[in-house]
Amino acid sequence: MMPNTTPPPRTAAPSKMLGVAALYCLLSWGTHSLVPAYGPPGCFLFSSGLALSILLVGGRYYFWAILLGGFLANVLVDHGLWLSIFMSLTSAIGVLISAHLILPDDSFEPRLRSLRDVFRLYVYGGIVGSAVAAILGTTTLLLAGVVNGDNYIGILQDWWMINSLSIILICPFAMRRVREINNLYRQCSTKILTESMIILGLTLLLGSMIFLEYMWQEIPQNILDMMRAYVMLTFVILAALRLGVKGASLTTLLIAMLAFTGVSRGVGFFASDHGFLHMGSYWFYVNVLSWTGTLLGVYFEENQFLLDKLVKSEASISGELKLILKAMEYHSVVCTTDMQGIITYANRQFHVLSGYAQGKLLGLDFRLLILNVHHQDIFQEILQGIDTGFVWAGEICGQTKDSNSWYLQATASLNTDLNGMPMTYIIIGTEITALKALEKSLLDQRNFYERISETLGEGLYVQDGAGRCTYLNKEAERLLGWSRDEFIGKSVHETIHTVTATGDPLSIKQCKIEVHNHSGHRVICQDQVFVRRDGSVFPVSVVSQGIFNEGEYSGAVLAFQDISITKMHEFELKNYHDN
Repeated sequence: MMPNTTPPPRTAAPSKMLGVAALYCLLSWGTHSLVPAYGPPGCFLFSSGLALSILLVGGRYYFWAILLGGFLANVLVDHGLWLSIFMSLTSAIGVLISAHLILPDDSFEPRLRSLRDVFRLYVYGGIVGSAVAAILGTTTLLLAGVVNGDNYIGILQDWWMINSLSIILICPFAMRRVREINNLYRQCSTKILTESMIILGLTLLLGSMIFLEYMWQEIPQNILDMMRAYVMLTFVILAALRLGVKGASLTTLLIAMLAFTGVSRGVGFFASDHGFLHMGSYWFYVNVLSWTGTLLGVYFEENQFLLDKLVKSEASISGELKLILKAMEYHSVVCTTDMQGIITYANRQFHVLSGYAQGKLLGLDFRLLILNVHHQDIFQEILQGIDTGFVWAGEICGQTKDSNSWYLQATASLNTDLNGMPMTYIIIGTEITALKALEKSLLDQRNFYERISETLGEGLYVQDGAGRCTYLNKEAERLLGWSRDEFIGKSVHETIHTVTATGDPLSIKQCKIEVHNHSGHRVICQDQVFVRRDGSVFPVSVVSQGIFNEGEYSGAVLAFQDISITKMHEFELKNYHDN
């Protein structure tokens, strides 16, 4: 039986679960203590956002901690046992539904790395999930007799507004983990920290003026009206630009707390909103600030992340290019010319190859260094093929300053500007001077041995490992009736050795010559026949030897003679003795 390889489900340590439950309980109870006159919904002003953040960042198994913390908070505010159970259960289920709507798969990033994540949090959590939680909670109060049918819709609306406001205020900041905030603090420059203190300080000062009527009488009315309309939004945008999502969320939260304090005291910009559960202007105002700040913060952070990634990629590519160029400096020839073929850059290897001192190649016509005349127009060939992205490739033979020859296996292409206009030619090559010298030496040896074979009075051919002819001397041409150009590349056995001396078909598996060639043994045969091109057959004397390269069969060398006259004399002598 196969072992179970399914990973165990993630669970939280009991201490963490109890810590989350205690934190949730204290925040819910503390908030309710601040606004006791506004009924049960008020105790979940900020706790809904915290609960959703915990589920999104830590995992859905923290549902039980949220449930326990909510129950304890309701008990502390004297809601009764059964009401506390149902209120905590409906609140926890509502938050769990919000988390499920936001996290149907693994594509959501709790740290809000993209605008899509923000919309999923605010729409699915702040609007849809909050509505579900409000329906569950208000219905529970209705069934418990705390509310009646007349004020059901009003309580439902207020509960939804409170939950949605809690989520859009708390989640963007709470989901940024403490470790990230500490890292950000350590990475921030003095300039950024100073800007942060200035933005938050001015937000606190001007927010106190607008929402708490601090220094109210000393500010002209026209300036006060302008401040009410624009200043707070300006600070949120500035915080999003300079500090990102965390800065914008913290600034918005500070403004929301100042404005809420003004509402509770009946002073400031929202003094006309009576009672926390009937403050539509405040709710709309904070929503605008939070949406604007979070979206802009994510947008700026996303752009900065892409910019940083681009800079790192460019630095990495630049480093790799430097290493490549350094390697090419000692291996390959690199040269650039202008459109007239004048050298504008030549690397160290090209100077060494050509025999010129460093820098002395600049300004010379590249074509003057080339000896193989048919390649002096490579620039014209490249220019003609520019529309098809033509890249020239071939061998270039040149001469050094001392008139010695050098060879390059080179490629050349055209470099264009952004508008596609030609700018420079680039030539990159590998020196093959030694290889060309070796090729010439081998060719000279081949010619030497061919001249020897041509003087032999017997036919000679060479075949490769597949049995195809690679060489045929003149005597073999005469005997077989095939020209060298016609016979090279053909299967030797299938062309000239297809029958036995008795006229029976001869397969390659039955061929004595092929069998001995593959065994490595030298074979001498007097009983074989070859077929001429015209189909006539003649007896041959064959000497063949297989060729092996590192133990692998790679071909054979075969010499043969026409022994028709010898066979005729043997026949006549036999008849003479018989008679």
